[in-house]
Parts: sequence; structure tokens; C-alpha cells
Amino acid sequence: SSNTGEERQTHHSISKGAPDRVPDNIYTGGIYYERIGSNKWLMMFMVVQKIKVFLEFISTEHPTAIKDQIIRFSFIDSNTGYIELFLHDSDICHGWYIEPHMEPLKLMKRDADLFGSNQLPIPPSCLVTIWADLSCNPKRRLRHPVTLTGIDCNTRKIYISRF
Repeated sequence: SSNTGEERQTHHSISKGAPDRVPDNIYTGGIYYERIGSNKWLMMFMVVQKIKVFLEFISTEHPTAIKDQIIRFSFIDSNTGYIELFLHDSDICHGWYIEPHMEPLKLMKRDADLFGSNQLPIPPSCLVTIWADLSCNPKRRLRHPVTLTGIDCNTRKIYISRF
């Protein structure tokens, strides 16, 4: 795929000094984008605890992925914890389309705990397809709010961003 002016920021930029294992109650959530067409992207929101294993997975399985927001958090419920993403349908920019691959967009703590084991070799993720319909003259930039629930974190809202 060609670079159309998007800043190519890869997973390597967050790996410096990242420990293989963080305290048991701290997790990392991250947004990565992968271009799947000329005006179409796959957004992947993944949650992990094992940073080193996660970075190896991204570099192997998604080498062209573009990193966006990374957050650190703990689950509100340490036993049956989850993180849920809520898209705001009323805030979609003209000419842009956002289509989640599942509903609810919810990831479980137990799956993040298992990532990197034989039981779960891929990180738990929420996938969302994003595309621009050029015939509608979409706004130049998509900045779409996503509210996060189920976690203890200073960040309560992240944004889907595409140019």
C-alpha cells in the first residue's frame, strides 16, 4: 500500500524501555490502523498486559500498522473486568463510515491475561472498518469520539482519527 501523507508511526516507538511484564493490575490498550483499501482502514483496539509479546505480535502480524493512542489502565472489577468502547453514532462526520465488526465492542480482562499463552496466541481486540466515500465530499479529517467504560483511567474518551 502507498503512503498518502499519513505519518508512519510504528510500534517500535513505544518499545524502548517497555518491560515484558507490568504490575498485575496494569494493562495497555492501543489503537492501530491498517490500510485495507484506497480510502479504507481497519482500526484495531487491542488490550494486553504483556507488552513485549504484544509488540512482537504487531511487528510480525501487522508490520504496516500505524500506531495511534496508547492508554494504561486497570480494570474496575479485578475478577470479571472488561473494557467497553462506545461509538457515538450522532457524531459521524459527513462522508465517513464507521462499522464495528462486533457488538458490543467489549474485551474481557481474562482474555488479556491469557494473551501470549497457547490458549490465546493473539491479543484480544475490537475491530472497526472505517472508510471515506469520496463522492460525498467527506470532511478532510475524521475525529470520532469513543467513550471507554469498565476501566480506572484518567482517559475516558479516545478518538478515531483518519485523514
